[in-house]
Amino acid sequence: MNHKTTEYVMKAVCAGAIVLSLAGCGNSREKASGTKTAGSPRTDPTFSVLTREIQKTSGSSATLAAVRKSGLLKVSFSCSRPPLCYQNKLGVPRGFEVDLLRQIASAFGVKLNIVAPGEPAPIEGPAAANSGVPGGDLIPYYYSESTGWLALKVNGDDEFHRGVALVIRHLYETGTFQQLFLMRMGVGEGTAGAESELE
Repeated sequence: MNHKTTEYVMKAVCAGAIVLSLAGCGNSREKASGTKTAGSPRTDPTFSVLTREIQKTSGSSATLAAVRKSGLLKVSFSCSRPPLCYQNKLGVPRGFEVDLLRQIASAFGVKLNIVAPGEPAPIEGPAAANSGVPGGDLIPYYYSESTGWLALKVNGDDEFHRGVALVIRHLYETGTFQQLFLMRMGVGEGTAGAESELE
């Protein structure tokens, strides 16, 4: 791993630590077994645990109910910072932030729909969270010297906010957050990762 990659990984770890403080401690099953399983929602057996946790934490959320009824998690997001977020040659949003948002949508059982910045949506981003301290409707997820802390701005009720924080915490605890981060950021800043531009 080169110096730049190590720096990015450390920044992701710091962001993950803040997310963990937002959403509480790890689940007891994981602690008891001492193992962590990473993967996508379709292949990750811990996602069934996550689904139950979301139901417990956010089951009464009117915002989540509306998202599930529509079948789409609408996110108002600026995609002009490769490799965090950019548009490929076909104009399709790609990057680490898109992957992160797609994981959140999948955990809620819906598809991701990124819309233009400023459009009303349950999640907006990126928002500046310069202190890096969680507060209000912001969930920090990334830090660099050039950007400062970036956060998701979660609109809607408190239960929905807790659900989003829970999903990010789960992704971090299972190693999925780090895998997504390294896949996009591990090849150096300003690049699109190993994917085809037409994907």
